[in-house]
Amino acid sequence: MIKQPGSMQEALAHALALAITAPDDERAESALEIADELAASLSPNDVERAKLAALVLVNEAQEEATKSAALH
Repeated sequence: MIKQPGSMQEALAHALALAITAPDDERAESALEIADELAASLSPNDVERAKLAALVLVNEAQEEATKSAALH
């Protein structure tokens, strides 16, 4: 289940994760534009934490996809 981000840092993490997993360059670029806007309002430390959180989100999504594929 997708939950709405509770902070700008979470929103940035989700935007970065979307950019990483986007199905094409156009959608990746759109997500990066949003990420840039969000990052501009955060401290460098918050941006770094969001980057790490994005990697966790991507990893979790990949694990879910792998589990789902194994069931089918």
